[in-house]
Amino acid sequence: MDILISGAALSAAEKYGRRVAAALLLLTAGIVLVRLIGFWVQRAFMHSRLQGMPAGFLAGAVKCALWTVLAFSVAAVLGIPSTPLAAVIGSAGLALGLALKDSLSDLASGLILLGTKPFAAGDYVDVDGTEGSVKRIRPMTSELITPDNKTILLPNSTVRRARITNYSSRSTRRVDIPVAVAYGTDLAALRRTVCRELSASRFALADPAPVLLFSEAGASALVFSARVWVRQEDYWDAYRELGETLAARLPQAGFDVPYTQLHLRWTKPSARKEA
Repeated sequence: MDILISGAALSAAEKYGRRVAAALLLLTAGIVLVRLIGFWVQRAFMHSRLQGMPAGFLAGAVKCALWTVLAFSVAAVLGIPSTPLAAVIGSAGLALGLALKDSLSDLASGLILLGTKPFAAGDYVDVDGTEGSVKRIRPMTSELITPDNKTILLPNSTVRRARITNYSSRSTRRVDIPVAVAYGTDLAALRRTVCRELSASRFALADPAPVLLFSEAGASALVFSARVWVRQEDYWDAYRELGETLAARLPQAGFDVPYTQLHLRWTKPSARKEA
C-alpha cells in the first residue's frame, strides 16, 4: 500500500513539476516578449503624431493588456481555473474604477486634450473666465500661470467641457482701442489723424490696414473703435502704447475729448406769503 501511495505521489509530483517547469519557461519567455513588444509599441507611438504623454499612456495600456494575457496563460499551464481568476480581477477592477471615477475622468480628459490640442504650453487662454498662460498639461490637471504670477490648477475634465478661448493660436491679433470725441467733430479729419497715428506705430501691420469704425452715439460723446493688426506676441505692448499715443495726440490735434459732466441747478424756494 505504501509503495502504491508513494508511486502515485511521485507521479503527481512529476506531473506538477512538469507544469511548473513549463509555466516558468512560459513566464520567462513571456516577460522578454512583453518587454520587446512594449518597446516597439512605444517607439512606434513616439514616431507617430502621438507624442509625450499620449504615447506613454497608450504604450503602457498595451503592456498592461499583454501582462494580463501572460498571467492567464501561466495560470492555465499550472491548471488554475481561469474563471475564478477573471472574476476576482473583474471585481477588483470594478471597485477600483468606482473609487477612482473622478480621477479616471480627469485622466481620460487629459488624453483627449493632448490629442485634440486646443492649446499648447505657452499659449494664453481663457477657460470659462479663468485666464492665464498654459504651463503644462498634467495627467489630472492643466496648469495656468496668471499675469500676476499665480498658479491655477484646473481639473482636466472641467477644461474639456469648458469654453476655451485661445489668444495665442494665430500669428496675428487685432488691437481695438476705444476713441470718444465730442458731438460736432470733423469725422473725416478724425479718421485721417487716427489712421495716421496707428500706421506710424512700430507694431502696426500694413495688411490689413488700420481703420476707425463708428461704435455708438453715447450720452456725451461719439464713440469709435480704432483697430490695428499686430503680431500676436506684440499685442499687450501695442495696446498700451497706442492707447497712450491716441490719448496724447488727439487733444494736440484739436479734437475735443469729452468727459461726463453733471450740471446741478438749485433754485431758492420763495417765501410763503401769509394771508
